Amino acid sequence: MKVKGSTLNIIVKIALGVLFLAAPYSTINTVIGIVGIVLMVNALLGLVTFFSYHAEPMDIINLLITIVFGVLGYKFFRSPAWFLNTCSKIFGIYLIFNGLLMLFMSSRAQGMLKISALATLILGVFILAKPFTLVIYLIRVIGAALMVSAVSDVLWLKK
Repeated sequence: MKVKGSTLNIIVKIALGVLFLAAPYSTINTVIGIVGIVLMVNALLGLVTFFSYHAEPMDIINLLITIVFGVLGYKFFRSPAWFLNTCSKIFGIYLIFNGLLMLFMSSRAQGMLKISALATLILGVFILAKPFTLVIYLIRVIGAALMVSAVSDVLWLKK
């Protein structure tokens, strides 16, 4: 039984690895689209639940949260690039602030802390300058890691 489950796991890893390596942009767009659909379905169910039962004042907050998730789901589904761009910019700004803070905190220190601060700062600037390039590289690295993991699983099963 364990071999069957392991075999399925290996097949899924290989399939996802190939998809991530061969078509990273299409794969991430599909995943974001699926997340958008899930958010919209969840919001629709939340609206049905809200209007099916007697609403209390606290339920209004849940209704507003449900509507926000529904709008985000629609935005994710219709424009995955918007999601990637927005998240990348937020992450890049965070890394820049974090790098500056680390640089300021490490003004008296030397060595690895300064190198880490500079690397974080440079990464944040790179993410802001080329957000889609970084996402594509990241998806490809994940695909390669899945393939390596599948190969190691095959080698482990042969033992």
